[in-house]
Amino acid sequence: MFFYNGASQTITQITDDSNGDNLRPVVSGENIAWYGGHHASREIFYFDGTSTTQLTDNSWHDTRPQISGDKIAWTGQVDDQDTEVFYYDETTQIVTQLTDNNLSDGGISISGDQIAWVGRTTASPASGEIFVYDTVTQTTT
Repeated sequence: MFFYNGASQTITQITDDSNGDNLRPVVSGENIAWYGGHHASREIFYFDGTSTTQLTDNSWHDTRPQISGDKIAWTGQVDDQDTEVFYYDETTQIVTQLTDNNLSDGGISISGDQIAWVGRTTASPASGEIFVYDTVTQTTT
């Protein structure tokens, strides 16, 4: 994967083949997030315009990152039937798990300090609600 900086008109290589596949990059300014790895486990990566950081390193699939500025949210498939929502803030350099339940959460959207997702509230019949996490107040509505 390569990053083109229009302001400086430079191209920077940000991935190589050693991480396996690199998929679905999302961009906010000079910041890029994507997931990659081998089929056994997908991980989240973050490029801040200068260097690349691997945000996750676990035994499950972390996928579908969304980015706004230096905040990144994604889903992690912690078991065969359940996905949870995670969030990283470059300012604190901390990964926070936002959900922890037995139903799938996903459909993430992030803008500024707000992270929204659909959380399933029942398994059968499947139904869900919209949840919003405020990264400043650290509260979920």
